[in-house]
Amino acid sequence: MLPFWFLILYLLAALGVAELGRTIAALTSRDPDTPRRSVTIATALIAAFLGITVLAMPLRAMPDTIALGPVKVDLGGVRADGRYHWMFLSTKESSFVPSWARWNFTGYEGKPAYPEYHDIVQTMDGLGQSNGCGRAMWEHEEQHDRYGTPMALMLLPFWTDGCIGSMEGLYFEASATTPFHFLNQDELSFGASNPQRDLPYVPGPPDQTQFNLGVEHLQMLGVKYYMAITEQMISYGQKNTSLKQVAVSGPWVVFEVADSPLIEPFDNNPAVLTGVAPKKWLGAVTPWYLDTTAWNVWPASGGPDSWQRIVQGETPTATPTTPVAVTNVATGIDTISFDVTRPGTPVLVKVSYFPNWEVSGAQGPWRVGPNLMVVMPTSNHVSMHFGMTTVDWSGWIITILGLVGLVLLWRAGPIAMPDAMPWRRPRPEATDESDADQGEQLETPILALGDALNASEPQSSEPQWE
Repeated sequence: MLPFWFLILYLLAALGVAELGRTIAALTSRDPDTPRRSVTIATALIAAFLGITVLAMPLRAMPDTIALGPVKVDLGGVRADGRYHWMFLSTKESSFVPSWARWNFTGYEGKPAYPEYHDIVQTMDGLGQSNGCGRAMWEHEEQHDRYGTPMALMLLPFWTDGCIGSMEGLYFEASATTPFHFLNQDELSFGASNPQRDLPYVPGPPDQTQFNLGVEHLQMLGVKYYMAITEQMISYGQKNTSLKQVAVSGPWVVFEVADSPLIEPFDNNPAVLTGVAPKKWLGAVTPWYLDTTAWNVWPASGGPDSWQRIVQGETPTATPTTPVAVTNVATGIDTISFDVTRPGTPVLVKVSYFPNWEVSGAQGPWRVGPNLMVVMPTSNHVSMHFGMTTVDWSGWIITILGLVGLVLLWRAGPIAMPDAMPWRRPRPEATDESDADQGEQLETPILALGDALNASEPQSSEPQWE
C-alpha cells in the first residue's frame, strides 16, 4: 500500500498545480468563465518540464548533448567534482534506482557469490535424494544478500522440485505459524532478523541453552534439516545430540534433525483451551511454546467432549493415551494421508492449521499447540485435504455473477444518452448605462493585464456563457 500512498500524494500535488494554473488563467481573462487557454497550456508544459527535471537529475538521465545541424552542443554531464551538471543546474545526488535495477536483473548467476549459492542448493538436492525429502531451517544472516537477495534460499523448494521445503518463504500474513518460526530463528541464528514485533525475542546471539530449545522447536514443527553458516551456530549444532552433521558446502554445514516426524501420536490427550478467540491464540500459547515443562499436554482450540477443558493460565492434568503407530504417511500439495494401528488416539499433524482443512476417517481437525493440527482417528486410514469454506464459495458465486453481468451488459448493447445540457447560462446583455458603468468599475490590474494579453490573440466570435 505504501507505493500507492506516495502516488496519491504526487497526484494531489499535480492537481494543486493544475488548479493554480487554472486560477491564473481565469484571473488574466476578461471573462473568468473562459480562462485563457495559453496560460493553461503553459502551466502543463512548465509543470511537466520541472517534474521530469526533478526526476531525471538524480538519475543523471538528462540529455548530455543536443545536435543543432552539424554542431553538437554540450549541455552537461558528470564533472571532475563528481557532481552532475545540466545547463545551469547541478546536483551531487545519485539515485539508487539504476544500481538497484542492475542488481536485481543480473540474476542469481550474475552475482559473485553464485558458485556458493549453486553448491548449497545442489547439496540440499542431493540430501533430499539420499536422506529423504523434508523441511529445512536455514540460519539467518544479513550477508545472504550476496546471493542476490536475503531470501534466495526461499527458492529451495523450486530448485529441488519440491523435495526440500524452506521454513521461511511465505508472506508474514499467510500463516499464523510465522511468529513461531521467527522465535525459532532467534534461537538458531547468530544474527536473527526478528522482523515480527511483539514477540519475546532474547537480546543478542543465543547461547547453547537457547540453541538447544530451538532444536526442540524444530522437532515440534517437523523440520528435517538445519543449515548453519556461522562458526558459533555450527559449534552449537555439533554439540547437540539431536543433530547429526550430514553435509558441508562452502561455509554451510547441514545437520539432520532426529526424532522429527511429520505426523505422530500424542502421549497425552490435549487440553481444550476455552475462552480464547482465534485472534488471541498467539498470545495465549506463546508462554506454553517457550516452556518445555508444559509440553506434556498440548493446548487445543477444540476437541471431543472427553478432553479436559481449561482456561488460560490453568495447569492441565496429563491424561495418557493408548500407544499407536503411524505408518504410510503421504503428502501432496494440499493433501495428507496416513494409517494408524488403531483408532481412538489423537494424532498430531505438523502442518499449519487453517479452517479450510477437512478430514475423512477422523474427527477434527482442530488447532493445537503453536499452530498445528490434531485429529482423532475413527478408522485405520485417515486422509486430509484443503477444501472450500463459506468465504471461498461466496467468492466464486460473486465471480460468476460478475461474469454473467458482463455478458448481459454486452448483449444489451449501447445505451442512448440524452444530449448534455449547457452548464453555463448565456450572459444577459446590459440593459442600461448603469450596468456598463458597473462593469467598468470592476476593472483591476489583473484584468488590465488580461486585456494586454488578449490584444495579441484573435477574438472569438462565439457567444459568452456564464
